[in-house]
Amino acid sequence: MGGIQAAILDILEADHPQTVRQVFYALTARKLIAKAEAEYHQTVVRLLGKMRHADTIPFEWIADNTRWQRKAFNFRRSRFVSRCHGQILSP
Repeated sequence: MGGIQAAILDILEADHPQTVRQVFYALTARKLIAKAEAEYHQTVVRLLGKMRHADTIPFEWIADNTRWQRKAFNFRRSRFVSRCHGQILSP
């Protein structure tokens, strides 16, 4: 396992779950990668995907805050949706 992969494993073993961005900043703080968008995508995202597929890190150790979430449809949200469709519900 390469130096960056070993560092990723170390970071996630110490504290999980973490987002990809958190892992990216932890690696930049350790001066293992540059703080650049290219490093984020071409190094961190790629290696985390590779490590997940190889079962080196458990799937649950990476937090994905962009996943679809169920939320209750409340009155405030229904008024917003109604306005978007040109109808206003009375309170």
